[in-house]
Amino acid sequence: MTAILYLFIGGISVLSTFLWVLSCLGNFQQNRVRAAAVGLTHILSPVYEVNLLYKLTLPLHQPIIEFLGLHRWSPYWRFFYMDWHFQTRHDQFKAWGTDLFIMTTPGRNVVTSASAEVCYQVATQGTEFPKPTYLYARANFLGENVITTEGNAWRRFRRITAPPFNEQLMRSVWVQSRKLCLELRDQWTASGSELGSVVPGITNLTMKVITAAGFGVHTSLAENHTSSNAGPEDNEYFTSIPKGFSAPFGAAISLLVKNVVAVCALPLGALMLSPWRSTGLAFVDTQKYLRALLHRERRREEEGYYSTRSLERRHNILSALNKPGDEKTPGMNEDEAIANAFGLVLAGHASSADTLNYSLVSLATFPEKQEWFLKKLDQALDGESEDPNDWNYETLFGKLAPCLCVMNETMRLFPPVPVIPKWTGDKTSSLVYEGEVYTLPPNTMVNIDLAGLQQNPKYWGTDAYEYRPELWDATELTGWTPETFGRTPDPSISAPFSNVRKPVKGSFMPMSMGHRACLGEKFAQVELCLILAILFQKSRLEVVCQKNESPEAARKRSWGVMRGSRSLISLQMQEDVAVRWVPR
Repeated sequence: MTAILYLFIGGISVLSTFLWVLSCLGNFQQNRVRAAAVGLTHILSPVYEVNLLYKLTLPLHQPIIEFLGLHRWSPYWRFFYMDWHFQTRHDQFKAWGTDLFIMTTPGRNVVTSASAEVCYQVATQGTEFPKPTYLYARANFLGENVITTEGNAWRRFRRITAPPFNEQLMRSVWVQSRKLCLELRDQWTASGSELGSVVPGITNLTMKVITAAGFGVHTSLAENHTSSNAGPEDNEYFTSIPKGFSAPFGAAISLLVKNVVAVCALPLGALMLSPWRSTGLAFVDTQKYLRALLHRERRREEEGYYSTRSLERRHNILSALNKPGDEKTPGMNEDEAIANAFGLVLAGHASSADTLNYSLVSLATFPEKQEWFLKKLDQALDGESEDPNDWNYETLFGKLAPCLCVMNETMRLFPPVPVIPKWTGDKTSSLVYEGEVYTLPPNTMVNIDLAGLQQNPKYWGTDAYEYRPELWDATELTGWTPETFGRTPDPSISAPFSNVRKPVKGSFMPMSMGHRACLGEKFAQVELCLILAILFQKSRLEVVCQKNESPEAARKRSWGVMRGSRSLISLQMQEDVAVRWVPR
């Protein structure tokens, strides 16, 4: 009887597998016919790159391909590398002789572009190329939010979440970044010249900035200590462990952000039984903390708390999410406010922290570029107080174009998200490429390949893969290509943006573009520019040599670590790069 049962189960398994393979082959053939009709360069792939099983085996592919030498035989095999977009940069497009191709898979047809002309169309035509929300379904573990939705839901969330990102919030970001960065600088100075990795300090700093400016929770970098600006409820709820919680607020939300991939992959019950139990507890704690914060903001508004408080305490994102709506835009309920608050933290913190980490390590890796930056920074700070506590947002931010040049170049080479996915949805959509119109069938993915686009020699010159922050400086007669060479400051826009050179339209969009452009772009710019100015005001940064390693070899190793980055939620280095601060 047992043998018959085993045979029955085995037969069912074989039949199910056969039917699944047959279905995949049928889908593949249908997709192949549709893709061939489009008229673009056509590539066939046996797997859809977002398939879960495929993604789980990705780390095995490259070693096997390179062991067999397949990557030398044809560039086709590089499509099966982990993070092939970032790894190959523009090389794959060059190998196929085009900046736009379509790939047929059993799942969907996938159009991939490194053309500024095409990427601009895709990014700015939201109705033609919406966000593929099905890819973000697991990210809705706290509920739908402005990051993961499209259509009417997204428009409503956007109308509520966009107004808080105003100049009042930017002043608050400036104040919080200044205070916390000075604390970090003091910590690093006290620890001696050899710092080790910048990642832990920068990650903590950017999280504390966003929780202060975003949620009104003012704490210091030191665990379990409030800042001098903290209110009594900061002490009560967010710098100790209240009854019914497992960690302080900062620790809970930081752990949740760090392990968000596990939260997306596993339901809460499974998390609690897994090695990520602490992350499951952080998930529960974060929900409860955010709900408590919403209630606190509501009480404060009712009691007139902010009428007697300083500017940086009055303006935070959470208070805006609490506001009642109107007939045109109904306000958010508590669950929606919690989901949107966490979504904004997740997106904003990842991009800010990672871009700062790459900026610091890049400047340490290329000392000649750092010398250019220090010279320009000194010019920007000329006439300013020696004490950054006196630096004013209104008067200094407009001078920090050199910091913005560093930030832009870092995001050009190391975009927080190497690919921006779009799709055609349930209708056909058209693209214009090099004078030809191409009609894409329904359910076609359209990927903006930022790694290929932002390192395309057509827009960035023959040395597009090199780190060159000075070419963003519009006050110098430089540029990437004849089209951009010598582009001077633009008086029609405010500083510091007027002094930053504009690249070819559509060739640079690390924070997206059009109606889905990042809400917190200026938030990040204000924060990162000030942090870079404070850290490099009196010091320079260099890579620490390992035993028997020359400085040149250390810098080459550092660049190799950056180029070996991988992307889960955002692009991150997989190894630490030890650095040291040296007095100037």
